[in-house]
Amino acid sequence: MGVQSAEICRLLCLSLITSSIVGVEIKDMRVPQMIESGSESHVILDCDYDLRDSEGTQVDVKWFFGNDPQPFFQWLPGRPPQTIGDLFKDRLDLSYEVADSDQFRKHRAIKILKPTTELSGMYRCKVSSFVDEDFMQKPMIVYAPPRNIEIFYTRADSRTLNLTCMARGVFPKPDLELSWGNRFDHGETTTMTLERDGLFDVSVHKILVEADLQPETIFQCLLAIPGTSFSAKADSMYLKGQVSYQVRASSGHSFGTASTSILVALLILALLPT
Repeated sequence: MGVQSAEICRLLCLSLITSSIVGVEIKDMRVPQMIESGSESHVILDCDYDLRDSEGTQVDVKWFFGNDPQPFFQWLPGRPPQTIGDLFKDRLDLSYEVADSDQFRKHRAIKILKPTTELSGMYRCKVSSFVDEDFMQKPMIVYAPPRNIEIFYTRADSRTLNLTCMARGVFPKPDLELSWGNRFDHGETTTMTLERDGLFDVSVHKILVEADLQPETIFQCLLAIPGTSFSAKADSMYLKGQVSYQVRASSGHSFGTASTSILVALLILALLPT
């Protein structure tokens, strides 16, 4: 009797475990971690899921963006996929199908056309049936490298210099760090940020005592975009008694030089008596 009871218990437990394997399970969500704005013709975000055989005709696939409770994409097998709302209107290829997938999974992925910075954020995939649902989310950063980086200095007074680095047209907001000689600034700086058309103009300022500087000191500005591998730098050489302006960039990016008004102002300052 004890053996029979044990066997019955085993079968009941197995039945419970089997019944707990519900109809929907998202196996993987493939989202690019980062992409440069406007650099690609399209990007694929895939939501790979498993279904029990009986759940296939009941599946409902939705994609959400950011904190919006309304999905921007929905697909039910037997119906064409659709976009919802304005942000992704005309930004998705609704004819895209996942290769080698069946009729209940073929529109699980979305194909975003020419992704730009406004599509940077958290993406969530939700797959539902009548009896179960599952979801997964991952971020995608669509970054914009700076249009240019400028580093220059002006004389705050007869003893000090105001070292300034400016980066324009960046997304998301970058980190800027100043250095001179072999020193990096980890102290007090003044940072100013301006947001225009979804992009950031950022400047950082540091007051230096001129007597502490060695002749031909190299000033550097290091820029990094959080959440990405993008970095760049610009530098300017300090020559005692005059103002010098120079811009160089790393990471293979070429940045514009300073505006004419800034250059003229620097030339005027260089001619002033010290």
